[in-house]
Amino acid sequence: MKKVLSLLFASTLLLVSCGDDDSDNNSGSVDTSLIVGTWNFDDMDVDVDTSVTGMGQDITTSSNTTIVSSTTTVTFNEDGTYTTDGEYTMEINATGLGVQTQTVDMTGGSGNYVINGNEIIVTGQFVPSLGSTTLVDLDVTTTITTLTANDFVIEIEGDNSFDFQGITTEAQVDGVQVLSR
Repeated sequence: MKKVLSLLFASTLLLVSCGDDDSDNNSGSVDTSLIVGTWNFDDMDVDVDTSVTGMGQDITTSSNTTIVSSTTTVTFNEDGTYTTDGEYTMEINATGLGVQTQTVDMTGGSGNYVINGNEIIVTGQFVPSLGSTTLVDLDVTTTITTLTANDFVIEIEGDNSFDFQGITTEAQVDGVQVLSR
């Protein structure tokens, strides 16, 4: 049971990082030149309804994840690549499971991004601090709600699922991530 609970928290981390936007809302457009440069990952407020099945158990929970502290930066380059550096600590408050704090090391993360209308598609890999060296693949489409010279806000919403070490996780994700210069 303890391993399943640990994987539930790990799954929440991965789903918050990899929320998949189901909306086809790319009708707006943003000034893509504004994204180039280094951004501070300031805040996140994400609600996740999670169902984890594996090891003979089924667990369903709702959680809210917020940033406690962050030194994470994301640098978007003109050539459509990005890098990440630093770490952030998040608090996961899961119904029936209490509060857990997790620190995510984003040092050395990298990949590619494409802006289509008001959507940003980010692909790449990073290693979350979960006591593992397993690379997590990132393939995320989110909606840009604000992009100015100093503010960058993205909306994360949609369904996501993945299998990790024989455990299937499904989730509904809804929230925002806030970056600034």
